[in-house]
Amino acid sequence: MWCSRCGEEVPDRSHVATCRGAGGAASEPLDLPGVVTDCREEIRAALPAWTASVASWRASTSPLTEVRIDTVNPFDRLCIHLGQDRRLRVELQRDEGVLSLDPVPAPEDAWPQAERLAAAPPPLPAATPPPGFPDRSLTLRRADGAELQIGVTGGTFVRSPEHTVAVELVEMIDGHARGTVADLERDQERRKREAAVPEELRDLPHPIHDGLRQQLSMALPAWRTAKEAWLASRSPLASVTAEHSTYQVETLTVTVDAMLRLVAVDGDGRSARADVEDEALWALAQRVAAAPPSLPAGAPPPGSPGESVTLTRADGTTLGITCTPGAFVHSPEHDDAAALVTAVVGHGREALGRPAVRWAGPGPEPVPNCTPTPPPPGFPPGFPDDPAPPLEHEGEEHRFEDQRAARPPDARTDPGSPPREAPPAPPPPPGPGPGAPPRRP
Repeated sequence: MWCSRCGEEVPDRSHVATCRGAGGAASEPLDLPGVVTDCREEIRAALPAWTASVASWRASTSPLTEVRIDTVNPFDRLCIHLGQDRRLRVELQRDEGVLSLDPVPAPEDAWPQAERLAAAPPPLPAATPPPGFPDRSLTLRRADGAELQIGVTGGTFVRSPEHTVAVELVEMIDGHARGTVADLERDQERRKREAAVPEELRDLPHPIHDGLRQQLSMALPAWRTAKEAWLASRSPLASVTAEHSTYQVETLTVTVDAMLRLVAVDGDGRSARADVEDEALWALAQRVAAAPPSLPAGAPPPGSPGESVTLTRADGTTLGITCTPGAFVHSPEHDDAAALVTAVVGHGREALGRPAVRWAGPGPEPVPNCTPTPPPPGFPPGFPDDPAPPLEHEGEEHRFEDQRAARPPDARTDPGSPPREAPPAPPPPPGPGPGAPPRRP
């Protein structure tokens, strides 16, 4: 049996009454051979030096000034300083460099618990962690320079109330510091992502989903180049070409020049020419040409109609603007471009003999001089817009309930009902009459 104060081997517990140790207080002998640990021999060998260190620490009356926690892992090293100002100074060392944080407030119980630990250090030292395991230690420092290092790596020390205080203090400060580091890293990642976002996409009037934002970011450099080339040209606007396509229904390409002459061509090759009597149409086109949208458009949503407008100057400079609903960020400039597409396509539809308003159903839009496609076999007329007719079996359950209600009571299922009459016997088979063929024997 070994004494935790003087570090000497004692015969029994009667040593408690006489040994005051180096610290001047009675101590409880610890039965170290009875402790089940792989570090028993190392702890026993380090006990005299540890006892002397604790005695020197207790002999100093200087106040506690700093607590330092070091955690060494194979992938990083975390050093935390806690001062009398009760603020944490954290340094995280990794392969890519050292990350130093500004002082942050420490947990409220950290400094009082450190003072309790300084007043009552653990009675036994800790062993050296095995190779490859994290090494965690706590160092107490007084104003006169006295230091006491306590190992708190799991599995390297004998549990005691004093060592439990040290472990809880380390876990409290380490967890708080790592949480602060994680918050800082998340904030840095967020700032990197925000810095990578183009300036045009940072402050948008309406939120957009990440997919559209990524598409706009990829298309923005080419759009900037095309827009700069368009605005650099001083040539007048010569023509406007609007394109509208609906999946398996309609494809239109309508061109209007400065003289308001219109040429419309559909997907089947039919074309029409007309003179547009709409001065506001060309004024809208010039407004779009003078102030193009600041952002490009992304890929159209599945199933949505494709719409775009191409502006052409007299010198051949062109600028294409996609106006498919759901593929662009709404702005006054882009809304003007979408209105221009609607107006030009509407005039083109009228020139082809179709209503200017888009077809609203049911079924596919009827095209002049074209036989409509019949619905697939087994589908109702007007598929897929007309509701299907009711099935034959719908409402059968109500008819069955009515039949059950009209049926007379049955004595087998209803004890209070009168017995049912036996059904009449079937008539006997007819016998041989006159003219009947004779029976075979």
